Amino acid sequence: MSSNKFNLSDNEITYWDIDLENIDPSHFINFYHLLSDKNKTRASLFAKDKDRNLFITAHFALDFILESLFEIKPIVLTDEHGKPFIQNYPIHFNLSHTDKRVILSFSKQALGVDIEKITPLQDLDLLIEHSMHPDEIRLLMTLDPSQKIRLFYSMWTKKEAVVKAIGLGMRKELNSFSLNSLTEDASWKIFELALDDKYSAAIATRNTASSIIGYQLRLPTTALDVRRLSRSIR
Repeated sequence: MSSNKFNLSDNEITYWDIDLENIDPSHFINFYHLLSDKNKTRASLFAKDKDRNLFITAHFALDFILESLFEIKPIVLTDEHGKPFIQNYPIHFNLSHTDKRVILSFSKQALGVDIEKITPLQDLDLLIEHSMHPDEIRLLMTLDPSQKIRLFYSMWTKKEAVVKAIGLGMRKELNSFSLNSLTEDASWKIFELALDDKYSAAIATRNTASSIIGYQLRLPTTALDVRRLSRSIR
């Protein structure tokens, strides 16, 4: 029997939602000191405190979930396309962050997640033309401005999640496929996450995922066993 505190079934996706509004700013420095040397270096490259704290929180939370909930001490590598994976362990993960929100997702199959803050876009029509399939462009252009921007973000996050699940990053253009074509393909599952009106988020996987479970994760350092929050990264 596995000793893991948290177990994934073969057809399950689990995600954790983290809102930085719920974290006392004094904790960010503590999170930073518990990161790997590589991630400390990456964090130092951010010019703005807001962006740095978002990165620090996301990677600290990843460490916490993998080590304290799944009870694994992973070696995280990146493949030839830059997608991170856990060496010699059958759990796939993906993370995304924006503004003050982080989503971390886990499954036994490859998956992708994307979250975006919904903000007005002056060049929305141009973005639609460059990122959407012709069928999607025609649909979006029939909508009023408020409907158009919400549907655009919904489509964008779903497409980004698909591309991240494939593992090709920006090597696959978002306008090269339509979401309708994927929903007709039984091998794809795309889930729109129910967050709040400020954000749009989605998870995509190319497997027979039958369930998705979400949790909110709060990160006061007093609630963590800091001795266990470390991981090897190459």
